[in-house]
Amino acid sequence: MSFYATAWQWSRADLPLLFELAAAARLLLICDETIVVCGDSFAPATVADYVADGAVHHAAAPAELENIILPQ
Repeated sequence: MSFYATAWQWSRADLPLLFELAAAARLLLICDETIVVCGDSFAPATVADYVADGAVHHAAAPAELENIILPQ
């Protein structure tokens, strides 16, 4: 089993890059108790099967990612 983790300090201007990296590499973004699937690489329902706790959200575009992790 592989495990990978990283911490990245980012700003709102980095969201398009963050979205593209997560979508291309099939990474799950975790912010507090929220898990975000970016792009269309796999279905949020599939992720929910493997996650013990937390809400799984899907972001199809950088603006949706912003709405999920930086709510108004």
